[in-house]
Amino acid sequence: GVALADGKLYAVDTKGASIAIFDLAQQQFSVFTGSGAGRLKNPINITVDSDGTKYITDTSRDQVLLYDRDNKYLGAYGETGQFRPVDVAVAGERLYVVDILHHQVQVLNKRSGALLFKFGKAGSEPGQLYHPTNIAFGPNGDVFITDTSNFRVQRYTAEGKYLRAYGQVGDRPGSFARPKGVAVDREGRVYVSDAAFQNVQVFEDNGRDIAAELGISVRSLYRYLGEP
Repeated sequence: GVALADGKLYAVDTKGASIAIFDLAQQQFSVFTGSGAGRLKNPINITVDSDGTKYITDTSRDQVLLYDRDNKYLGAYGETGQFRPVDVAVAGERLYVVDILHHQVQVLNKRSGALLFKFGKAGSEPGQLYHPTNIAFGPNGDVFITDTSNFRVQRYTAEGKYLRAYGQVGDRPGSFARPKGVAVDREGRVYVSDAAFQNVQVFEDNGRDIAAELGISVRSLYRYLGEP
């Protein structure tokens, strides 16, 4: 996972149990591991709030770890067995935590860590999730979740009401094999990275795949770039 805040790029180094910090303004590089109770074990993703607070998901600790603007450890959210967090995002006073263990999203109060509500459960029906991995917010506040083992991205309201899905299993444009990262731009276009196809597909807000409109297939892309 990566995050950009205050002119600094934060890149999660899972194998190194650390966060690489690239200060773009000062042209400096540093590494942050935490210490003591705040030491990282298996960091996966990071988001940075407007006040500089960092929220880092750690799947060995099964917690979301909090650090301030100066990387001072503030505490952790997550009781034993509560979740296995793989991604996290902030919206107002809420902290949305993607829980790959229970196939759901848990929404916490970002100040206290108290659980506000959950949405999603194991399954393949609309609104259900199976191994969700990443989260993004649209310009109107809708929530986009990469539903990896269901080969799709699902869209919900901020309150967790299901709206629609993007993609399905397959090797044609608009289809996925292992969707992971997701992002949404200011026009509502949805960008989805696929770890198996090693590409990024772009969908219009209404779910139409842009590559399909251009007549580009994954197979032709492989022929052009070379099979990975």
